[in-house]
Amino acid sequence: MNPRLERARAQRQGRPKNWAARMVSYLGDGVLLERVWLRWYYFLRRRRQVWWERGREVGRPPFVHSIQPGLRMNLHFENELCESIFVKGFETKERLFHNAFLRPGDQYVDIGANIGFFTLVAAQRVGPAGRVFAVEPVSETFRQLLANIELNGLTNITTCQIALSDTQGQAEIFSTLDGYLGLNSMAEPVGKNYTTEQVRVETFDHFVRTQAIDQRLVMVKMDVEGWESRVLAGGRDVFSTPTAPVLQVEFSSRTSNFVGLSSSDLYRLLADLGYRIFDYDVERNHLVPTTPAYVNVPYINLFAIKDPDFVETRLIGKSNV
Repeated sequence: MNPRLERARAQRQGRPKNWAARMVSYLGDGVLLERVWLRWYYFLRRRRQVWWERGREVGRPPFVHSIQPGLRMNLHFENELCESIFVKGFETKERLFHNAFLRPGDQYVDIGANIGFFTLVAAQRVGPAGRVFAVEPVSETFRQLLANIELNGLTNITTCQIALSDTQGQAEIFSTLDGYLGLNSMAEPVGKNYTTEQVRVETFDHFVRTQAIDQRLVMVKMDVEGWESRVLAGGRDVFSTPTAPVLQVEFSSRTSNFVGLSSSDLYRLLADLGYRIFDYDVERNHLVPTTPAYVNVPYINLFAIKDPDFVETRLIGKSNV
């Protein structure tokens, strides 16, 4: 949830019902602009939703959309993730964390890069002196990832059409046929409307060695739809060190069940590797400690961190884009 929306909703509680009295109240505590912004946000979102649904109905071709200054993406009407980017402001909190934390010269790994939203953001932040490694196994999704990288003319990205797990070799991956490309997974999903393909599989430890990734690796984004425990097991040499990279991890009660785990189980796995789990407060630009109970929700992205002081220092040193 957008923090500004949460704050505006909280401020509505206890307001007088009389219109003039409400205006006086809004002016008195300085939230009139927040109210105006909120109304505009909902208006724009409704307009975009209607336009998107119409485009999907009539089969409009993909179009180019700006996700932040200097970055664009090809958005496809049949892709639910693209709809979320255009209509709902997809994962704004996480994008702003990337912009605040990453620095020129950093290395970054995007596990489950999908069509490249965070790959592009990270590549822009680390610059020509840095490197982004985008890992995406599904053929059609990988094709769209390459197109988005080409659209932005970025040359500091290494793309890898593989899956990461706790083994080496070949494996089967499940791909949705309903447009929900963000749900593609190595774990067999609930439901039957999907297809499969064979993909090459590596462990994260092997991947780091073969790609010559070094101590400049500061962050890994992990969005693998229930396969997180396998990726962590395959990267134990890297993730168990005191200088292990910051992890952005998706906690989802639905996808964790695909492999017989819970979000709390994933939380404990990360803790066993020496990580502490934080949320990110966008408005205050700082980390918020969490507990295992914090992840008992349908879906949330959190940050697993070994050295919070290092991260906080970076956050303070650079404002968000």
